[in-house]
Amino acid sequence: MNTFVRNGIRLVMMVVVTGLSMGGCTVVVDGNDNNNSGSNSNSNSGGPPRVHVTLVNETNLSLDPEIFVLTQGTIDPNLVFQQANRYTRFGIGTRGLLGPGDTAEFDLDCEATYTLATFGGALGEDLDNPTGRGTQRILLLGSSFTCGDNVTLTFSPSGNGFVTTVAVSQ
Repeated sequence: MNTFVRNGIRLVMMVVVTGLSMGGCTVVVDGNDNNNSGSNSNSNSGGPPRVHVTLVNETNLSLDPEIFVLTQGTIDPNLVFQQANRYTRFGIGTRGLLGPGDTAEFDLDCEATYTLATFGGALGEDLDNPTGRGTQRILLLGSSFTCGDNVTLTFSPSGNGFVTTVAVSQ
């Protein structure tokens, strides 16, 4: 499938997922076009294949994006959202936090990343008592993203709440 069609399908999926997520459910992002073997690699000077992740806080509030990374492929929220799977090596003081309007980027070893997820993100001035949350997202290697892809999670205001959208590109 050519890149234009694949990106078009992903855009339509993002719109549908955003609509579904307004109901407060966990959304599993599946971008499988039957052409992704998970063996693509990006240009990182011969090192192991990577997945580049960008987190974008489009709000005027502090954000804990609540990122989880697993070495096993699962979409079960009870397994994904365990404290042991929490990933915080980015953001302010590498504590996994973003200020209002901030962006953070990091790379994950594709050979050890099979599930990438966000609990939705906690937003507010006091992250122990957040003003609101974004949308839970669970992405799987081979269906949601492949090695060498760029995954962008954007946390945005939406009506009286917040929404978390996913974009995947090469």
